[in-house]
Amino acid sequence: MTNAIRSQGTKLQHGTGASPVVFADIEECTDIQLGGVSVAVVDVTHLLSDGKESVPGLLDPGTITLTCNYTGGAVQKALYADVLAGRTSPYQLILGGSATPITISFNAYVTKYDGPTAKVDGKLDLAISLKITGVTTTV
Repeated sequence: MTNAIRSQGTKLQHGTGASPVVFADIEECTDIQLGGVSVAVVDVTHLLSDGKESVPGLLDPGTITLTCNYTGGAVQKALYADVLAGRTSPYQLILGGSATPITISFNAYVTKYDGPTAKVDGKLDLAISLKITGVTTTV
C-alpha cells in the first residue's frame, strides 16, 4: 500500500497585511510548483588548507510558480497590485488530499505576473512566480 498524497485539494492562499492575517485562495490554480531550497557555499579555504574547504551559508528558500485559469477574481487582482507595488505578502500553501493537511507558511513577493494569455479554442491562463523571502514554517 502507498503513502502517496493526492494533489487534488492543494491550494495557495494570499494573506492581507491585517492583524490577524486573513488568507484567501488564489482563484482556480491548475499547477503549483514549489521550487527547491538551496544553501550558499562559503569558501573558507586558507593558506594552510590541504584542499578546498567550505561551510554552508544562508538558506535560499526558493520560488513558487503557479498557473491559474484567469478569472479576474479579487485575489488575482491583489497579486497584480502586489507586483506593481513591489509588496511582500504572507502566503500559505496547503497540501491537500490527506486527512491531515500540511500547511507551509511564508512571505513572498511577485516576480512575474504573466497573462492573461488567450489561445484559439482555449481558455485564458495566468502564470505567476513568487520569490520566497525569509524562512518557511511547516505544520
